[in-house]
Amino acid sequence: MATKRTPVTSQHDEDVDFIKTLADDVNGALKTDALMIGEDSGDDGVPYWVLTGIPQLDFAVGGLSHPGFPGARITEVYGAEGTGKSTLVVLLVKCAIEQMGAIAAYQDVERVLTPEIIKGSGINMNKVMRGQPDTLEEVFDQQEAILDILYKKSPDKPVVMATDSIAACSTKSEIEGDMDDQQMAPHARLMSKGLRKIKSPITDSKVLSLWVNQTREKIGQAFGDKDGTFGGKAMAFYASVRIKLTKIKTLKKDGKGNDPYGCTISAKVIKNKVAPPLKEVTYDILFIQDENGSYPRIDVEGAVLDWCKDNNLIGGGTGRYEVNGKSLYKEQARQELLADPDLMEEMVKLAYSVAKPVEDE
Repeated sequence: MATKRTPVTSQHDEDVDFIKTLADDVNGALKTDALMIGEDSGDDGVPYWVLTGIPQLDFAVGGLSHPGFPGARITEVYGAEGTGKSTLVVLLVKCAIEQMGAIAAYQDVERVLTPEIIKGSGINMNKVMRGQPDTLEEVFDQQEAILDILYKKSPDKPVVMATDSIAACSTKSEIEGDMDDQQMAPHARLMSKGLRKIKSPITDSKVLSLWVNQTREKIGQAFGDKDGTFGGKAMAFYASVRIKLTKIKTLKKDGKGNDPYGCTISAKVIKNKVAPPLKEVTYDILFIQDENGSYPRIDVEGAVLDWCKDNNLIGGGTGRYEVNGKSLYKEQARQELLADPDLMEEMVKLAYSVAKPVEDE
């Protein structure tokens, strides 16, 4: 027998007035503006987006409406060794400085920022505060101090903070204790506590928060994904974007021989709170040797060429790309873009022209 429902009369205006009055009374009792109503409530959204110049990755992270990596959010980049985690994060730091005029802080726990990588990446280290903390306590203390002071000095200044990496950090209890001391998950507990403390400052100070992590094989896992990450599950909970990097191919000259010149990386967006998740893209990392030394570099030019061709923004036959009125093989097209910054800028604009802003949807 169906239940007879009582007709509901619309009392929207009365409810709104009552809720506003209630919120004002509670705020008055608490002597704060703890409760907010309507458009003033909740998250202000993403204040800015940082483009890497790798269209495939930017659209996978931010979606068609706003490609790029989100500010005021935590992003975790993780994977096995040799997958270009630090290379991607260094690129993001550089792009945030150039595009947003961001204040940069790089916590180089692994000591990966060699002079060759710095020169090859093109980062102006005079614009980067570089720390080398040894413990997780120092990592969070440094971030807290930077964000607290910066918020007082310039609350609207964009900030990019990178920690490389979680897995390289010890805890004070480990350093001060003996090797045979038994401790129950000190990293996991400290990560959870630290992220709880800095999550609000990250939002308030509009921080592009980047964390590098490593995979660990789950013991006794028979089915499903056997890879876990270092430091427990706190980062997986607090991160808005989690990207897993995997090396899928080594690039060799003529496809053979023992002279690798790069590798192909798969980037899968495992978690995404700013766009649809589980997108997977690929790009190349090249091993560069030039006057700056030997260092890895993401093939941004090749990624732009592939994206434009895949989206029919430029023509080209099998293995060829139409660039600057010429039909070229990929390496020739890359060199053309490297030699002509203005042409590269045009190609980048063309690549991101497929974006569909929210107001146009």
